[in-house]
Amino acid sequence: MYKIIILESVELKIQEIYDYVYRFSFSSSKSLNIINTIYSSIYSLEIFPFRFQKYNNKYRVITVKNYRIFYKIVEENRTVIILDIFSCRENYWEYLK
Repeated sequence: MYKIIILESVELKIQEIYDYVYRFSFSSSKSLNIINTIYSSIYSLEIFPFRFQKYNNKYRVITVKNYRIFYKIVEENRTVIILDIFSCRENYWEYLK
């Protein structure tokens, strides 16, 4: 199994996603559902980190709901580092360069 490391900046963005969804839906259950789906997808990388496509020989990307989660695998110590998360509406293509 691989160890998952989520950068603090990503944790903050996930909190912002929760706040955003809650603000526009007024539903904590909907907000929690999205957050739980994001975390479930992230932690699924413990077992199969290589299953998602690699871009520019740098990062891999998971698409979850309307979000893209960027990560890299450090094979030497069997670690997956969650680098960033973007809404599909954001300009995340610059990140891939």
